[in-house]
Amino acid sequence: FGLPKPINQQTNVLRALLNNKELTRRDFMVKFDVLDAPKNIESLRKRGIGITCRRVSVNDQFGTKVSYGYYSIDEYWANKERAEMIYREMCGGSK
Repeated sequence: FGLPKPINQQTNVLRALLNNKELTRRDFMVKFDVLDAPKNIESLRKRGIGITCRRVSVNDQFGTKVSYGYYSIDEYWANKERAEMIYREMCGGSK
C-alpha cells in the first residue's frame, strides 16, 4: 500500500481495515494492539468513513446466545482511495 505508519489508535484501526477484508474486535487487539476498537471505529464513522459491522450470533459453552461483529469498510460507501486519502490526512499529510 505504501501508507505511512499509523500515528494513533484511530489511524491504526483505519490502516488495518484498509489492509484486511474483515476484522473482529479480538483481531484488532491481538494483531494490531488496539484496545478499544469499537470506540475508535465510532470516531472514524464520525469522520465520515463508512464502516459496517456484520453481526454473528453463536451459543457459548453454557448455551447462552452471544454475538460478535466483523468490521469492514462498507463496500457501498466509497472506494478505498477515498479512505486512503482520509488516512493520509489523519497522519498529517500525503507522506
